[in-house]
Amino acid sequence: MTGPRFLVVAMPSLRERRALAGELETSGLKARLKGAMFDPANWHQSLSDRFQVPSEIERLRRACANVRARACTLTWNRIRCDGPHWAFRAHGNPPSFIELVEAVKAAFAGEGLFGLKGHSPHISISYRAPPTRSTHRIRPIQWTIDEILLVKGHQMGGHEEHYGYDVIDSWRLQPARQLDLFDGPGPG
Repeated sequence: MTGPRFLVVAMPSLRERRALAGELETSGLKARLKGAMFDPANWHQSLSDRFQVPSEIERLRRACANVRARACTLTWNRIRCDGPHWAFRAHGNPPSFIELVEAVKAAFAGEGLFGLKGHSPHISISYRAPPTRSTHRIRPIQWTIDEILLVKGHQMGGHEEHYGYDVIDSWRLQPARQLDLFDGPGPG
């Protein structure tokens, strides 16, 4: 990677990161990473593609300010090891999460930022883990995404594992509909 990258993310709170890190430890997978794990302070759910042009920041800010979506809850229930990419995975793909991703895409299109792809509910743990293919169940951990962040990502020390995010700005999402609280995680 060269230069900073700008993207929209949601980041779990310290409480949620500690719970996820505890499950990674309990599963024995943390020991197997041997330093290839991302710093938990940088764990995030991507909601947009990456942009590398700093001059786009004002358009990105306007797009984020125009996102009209409700908070959504994800339930992390497994760690999937897919070759060198290991990630926490959520149960299903809740309709409210799909609506959030679509709202980000629509707001970005309104600013002429096209070509955004969809995102699945996951938090990457490492892209350079020991290659293996397996799934490990974990204790379900709920996380409500109620805020989106525009961040600047940058390498620290020249290693992908040493990657940091600086928050440029943040926006609160609308409260979840009461029905969303009882809707369940959706299919999958």
